[in-house]
Amino acid sequence: MRGVTLETLDHIAGWPSGYSGKLLAPDPIKNLGWLSLGLGLNALAIKLVVVEDPEQRKLVEEPLETARATAPSARPNCEQTRSDKPPLATSRR
Repeated sequence: MRGVTLETLDHIAGWPSGYSGKLLAPDPIKNLGWLSLGLGLNALAIKLVVVEDPEQRKLVEEPLETARATAPSARPNCEQTRSDKPPLATSRR
């Protein structure tokens, strides 16, 4: 939104006074976290849209395939991990 002061942004987003100045300074004092990001976007009435970057995709496809081929399965097949041994007993206190 045009014409919104940092003070107004702080008020609408529910941030402490001066917070947006700390976030948006040339050398920011604060980092924008998930909560602050959501509050700021809502206060400015804007959304972020995620789109695939075809050029970057080309750059990561080969390393990604290599990693998939060499990494152990993240979720092994249950049949492969079963054993004839009973599960370990857990103590309850």
